[in-house]
Amino acid sequence: MSSLPPVTVIHGDALLQSRQFFHQLFTQTPAQTETVRFEGKDLDLTALVQACQSTSLIALNRLIIIENLFHPSAKAKLATTSAYCRELIQGTTAYPLVIYEPRLLTPAQLKLVQGASVKSFKTPPVVFQFLANLAPQKQAQFIPLYQRSLKKQPAELLLAMIARQIRLLIQLADPDLHLPPWQMAKLSAQRRRFTDEQLTAFHDQLVLLDRRAKQGQITGSLGQELAMLLLKL
Repeated sequence: MSSLPPVTVIHGDALLQSRQFFHQLFTQTPAQTETVRFEGKDLDLTALVQACQSTSLIALNRLIIIENLFHPSAKAKLATTSAYCRELIQGTTAYPLVIYEPRLLTPAQLKLVQGASVKSFKTPPVVFQFLANLAPQKQAQFIPLYQRSLKKQPAELLLAMIARQIRLLIQLADPDLHLPPWQMAKLSAQRRRFTDEQLTAFHDQLVLLDRRAKQGQITGSLGQELAMLLLKL
């Protein structure tokens, strides 16, 4: 039998760590465990109940996974599904259920599955401070923040987050880009510190570094290579 609790909720915006923990759960399941996956917006409650209660025909054990249950697209499914999850928490399931959310859930959302085993993965605030301070010739401000961020997050994740930040700055010129007003204001202020050429060149350098890292073509650590790139900004 699995050593997992009846219902486990994994949530947070630190996606690398949350995914690593998510995959570690599989090591706690017996060999030959059947995995049944559901997507929140397409979830059928009857199918979920059957998966949680019926006997597997191909394995002695089963692990049920729901992803994006709290996404806005799954809003119509949330009330009935969370009510059933609360029943499972009381021990009425034959198999463990894992709810995975690639975003931070609010206390109100977590209350819908009160009693579940909850694991949160939140990006440290210093990482967002670092990203917000990225600008040409501002290394004195953002390099110390980068060094602190590197102690808390892997270089691979920081590289991905920097690339995403730069893409957002480039996309600000797109009238179809829809972001909250507060985020638009912060990004617009940061965007004014760059020229178009600087943004494009920096983004291309980030893409190249990512490709070289994945192909094993960097001589030092990725953290060091990324630091050198930032120093040239």
